[in-house]
Amino acid sequence: MAAKENYQLVPEPIELGSDRPGDSEAQAQARDYLRRLMREYPNGVPGKRKPDFRNECAQQFRTSDREFEWLWREEIAGSGAKGWRKRGPRGPRRARKN
Repeated sequence: MAAKENYQLVPEPIELGSDRPGDSEAQAQARDYLRRLMREYPNGVPGKRKPDFRNECAQQFRTSDREFEWLWREEIAGSGAKGWRKRGPRGPRRARKN
């Protein structure tokens, strides 16, 4: 009968929100850009809205709307910047015309 070997399991640290193995170069750059902003401003960047970031990522990194949406969701979850998920005012309030 063979003697049992004891193995010591050691957890390895992981970084949530890190580049994914399947990311293209553009996706990795856009992910890094969003991650840095979300960590620096966990409650959101004043004066900027999600469509502004979508346009920036499309111009700088050539990401599609669909790619941006899943990168946005993953980076909010990974960074814990829940302020980026909240809805806010869309501009100055205007009086209704009757």
